[in-house]
Amino acid sequence: MKKKVFLLLTSFALIIGLSFFTFSCIDDIVTKTESGGHTPPPPAPPPVISDIKLQATVEDLKNFEVPASAIAPNVAILQYGTRGAIITNVTEQSNAVIGRYIEITGQIKPQTDTSNGRTTENIRFMAALPETWNGKAVQLGGSGFSGSVSSSNITGTAPLSVQRPLDMGFLVYMDNSGHQGAVNDARFALNNEMLLNWAHEHIIKSRDTIVAIAKKAYDAEPRLHYYLGNSTGGREALSAATRYGEYFDGVVSVNPAANFILLRLWGAIVSSNVYKGWNVNGPITDGSFTGAGFIDDDTVRNIARACVTKFDRLDNAGDSVVSNIWAARAQSAAWMDQIAVDFSLSADQKETLNICENGYVLEYNLKNGFNKYPGYAAMQGTIMNLGSSGWPREPVAADLNVAQGLWADQAFKYIIMQDPAYRLLSQPDYRNPSPNVIQRLQWASENIDSNGPDFDKFIQRGGKAIISQGWHDDTVSPFATIQMYENYVKVLGQSRVDSFLKFYLTPGMTHSGGGTWDCLSALDEWVETGVFPNKTFYLTRSGTNGTRPMCQYPMWPEFIGSNIRDGADYRIAPKP
Repeated sequence: MKKKVFLLLTSFALIIGLSFFTFSCIDDIVTKTESGGHTPPPPAPPPVISDIKLQATVEDLKNFEVPASAIAPNVAILQYGTRGAIITNVTEQSNAVIGRYIEITGQIKPQTDTSNGRTTENIRFMAALPETWNGKAVQLGGSGFSGSVSSSNITGTAPLSVQRPLDMGFLVYMDNSGHQGAVNDARFALNNEMLLNWAHEHIIKSRDTIVAIAKKAYDAEPRLHYYLGNSTGGREALSAATRYGEYFDGVVSVNPAANFILLRLWGAIVSSNVYKGWNVNGPITDGSFTGAGFIDDDTVRNIARACVTKFDRLDNAGDSVVSNIWAARAQSAAWMDQIAVDFSLSADQKETLNICENGYVLEYNLKNGFNKYPGYAAMQGTIMNLGSSGWPREPVAADLNVAQGLWADQAFKYIIMQDPAYRLLSQPDYRNPSPNVIQRLQWASENIDSNGPDFDKFIQRGGKAIISQGWHDDTVSPFATIQMYENYVKVLGQSRVDSFLKFYLTPGMTHSGGGTWDCLSALDEWVETGVFPNKTFYLTRSGTNGTRPMCQYPMWPEFIGSNIRDGADYRIAPKP
């Protein structure tokens, strides 16, 4: 059952449910008064709740065990099995919407006691079981390197939504992906089984455990299984659809870190340019050093303001959000030249901007043939977080250093190289690093990335998928998500993709916020009826409470009315 795992990882960061190459939308630094009022449309009514009553009591569920034979018995791609699962805590709870529900905590026991000389931890999970159940289950994804699960996760809102799946009658569950730890701490990955649990194996192990618990609690299995997540959770949602498609009926993938290794390479490559001139073999502490490509925070923010001023009215709104990204992008090369002059940037500093805007191309391929990370909307108003200091710490330090360098450092130390002593700046050029590094990058990409078009089993089951990506995401490149989507179309054809997947791109949305829309209701209606809702969805914007129409790629919202807060005053415009 256990195959030999050739492994990988490195150190540190912030949160990629919250992973931060902290780009923030210019909305965060420019305040604009918007006149007029608009009451957002009410959320869609919750689905009709089936009359499936909780049969088990708290005492019935205490110490309930799920045998190993019930957990992923026929899943060939698993490299590690389990030794069963057990419920460790059961409490009765209630809320004003649905009344009584039962909250459970449990553990899925690993196959190994140790791996690579390190103790293997259980997968910890929690679930909320409503007294009156709609017969459907929602599995929630993690963030960053995960490492925790709490009651607030399973009773809170769905990603991008004001809706609480529990209040809609869903059985809701989540796990810690197989280890306890901080969201920015990847040391767990030195243990091979824990690494692969985090990569994707926890998804199916938790799903099957919950099926067994539902049988005990309701004397019924979930009729439909959904997976919802942002960032790492978005990657997991796509893994659910592509690796385990025969077991899931719908997924919502928000800002998916699906090209995980390309994203970590981006952090390494931009860090290498920011700290150009650093002697990796020299002293770790050198406060007098400033990297040749470093741009201080004030200049970074002033560049973002200049970009918004330049391109804000391409959508006719003048609301401090660049919405016509296509038209702005067409001018980005000449505009970057002007920015370099206006802000007296050196050639190395301009190259930092270029990497942010246009990304990089590798001289080798990763999973599904990808070798390009296309960059961000850096010249269209996204704020680059290059840190406050021009010299690199070891390990890479939060706030002081390039934000995505933090995540890259953790990933290279513990996931990719599996060597805590590895130095992120040790490679002269990650576009063509040493053969050993390439080999490890390719292994990691195969086991972690979820960027492929392998939806056949998901489609055969009748599965439906919604991908929602923020144009001003500060962590996951919107152009990388576009690249992934276009590969789906290339392999499967546009009509087949349209039959099961909708892809939305939203201006003003960052990695962790910017607005909400009822994506779970849309998914549920689509799965239940087989027909995608025939209506325009509106994003309710954070802060202003104004609305914007959600636009499927490659469309964008063009202002044509008089009230910039009213979504009805926009049209969904084609790509110029």
